[in-house]
Amino acid sequence: MEITGCKIHAGNEAVVAKGFVKRAGNFEAVNMLAEEFAGEPGYASIKAFALVGMAFSLLEPDLPGKAKEVLIVLIQHTQRDTWKTGNVKTTISNARLAGLCGLTERSARRLLGQLEEHGWLVRRYTNANQRYGAGGIDLRPLARRLPELENALVEFDDKKRKERERLSEERIDLPAPSGSPDDPDQEKSFRARRVDTDVHLNLYNKTSGLTDLVQGQAEGRRPSPPPVQFHSSRSDSDKDLVCLMTEASPTLQRQLSSDHLEELLCGDPSPSAIQEVSRSIVWLLRQYVRIRPEVWQKAVAKHGWAALAAVLVAVDKRGIKNPAAYLYSMLQSSILRKTIHHNLRALSQQDGGHA
Repeated sequence: MEITGCKIHAGNEAVVAKGFVKRAGNFEAVNMLAEEFAGEPGYASIKAFALVGMAFSLLEPDLPGKAKEVLIVLIQHTQRDTWKTGNVKTTISNARLAGLCGLTERSARRLLGQLEEHGWLVRRYTNANQRYGAGGIDLRPLARRLPELENALVEFDDKKRKERERLSEERIDLPAPSGSPDDPDQEKSFRARRVDTDVHLNLYNKTSGLTDLVQGQAEGRRPSPPPVQFHSSRSDSDKDLVCLMTEASPTLQRQLSSDHLEELLCGDPSPSAIQEVSRSIVWLLRQYVRIRPEVWQKAVAKHGWAALAAVLVAVDKRGIKNPAAYLYSMLQSSILRKTIHHNLRALSQQDGGHA
């Protein structure tokens, strides 16, 4: 619209003001939005403050972060009852606004213009081109749009809730331990426990992510463990990782025999010791984490021994309330092989464990 020497809005009246601030092309629509708000009994500055603080960035992700801060300061300078009567206005000066927000006056004016352009306020001026008296900053557009902020917050919460439900679906409900009061079929649970080694070693079979330390148990067979051959740097790295896992996890240590534990802590494990580590971690996975087998198989194929190490971190790390969700998030990392050593070293600095 025309800026200088033309008709513009000040309140409900059109006046002539020379040298008026630049208006956006949608000014008339924003002004009409302000006129639509006549007050709401349930509104107050504290409600507007809360909604803007929580949901403004959801609706305006492209505006600078300081824009929300400016809007909050403006809300704090309104009278509480004006939100009920419909006269939501503040006459704060640019200098005060800039000082409270840590801005220059020029930046404060620029942000006010952006907020007006996005439909959150209207800058009102008197005939003398001043924002005092009959002028000020009209926050009725914001008041009119409070339901938008509420809906955005509800949608955001719903999205997060669905995400949590999706993560929960990655868990699997396994039979209760044999002999427990919650076991509906103790005989079935007993049979499952007898074949635990064969069944769960198959989780590692035919997976490109594992080294020869585990691949020798393919096809569900249990042949005598072959001699450990560390010909490549990859095998050496996996061997070191297995030893670090044993050193860092007190829970794993309690699952191992004394002979195998000594081998692993000395850094020269036998094939049978390495296989006992894999079997023990599978048992911990079933007892404390319980993610879906297909999810676990993909993780093993992708990360190899780093996936097994992640199980120990999820089980032993203090403060983890949901080991399954924590493990799932670790397994999504594309650099787990690089970060798992740091996680294990941090784990070794604490005491305790679950099993």
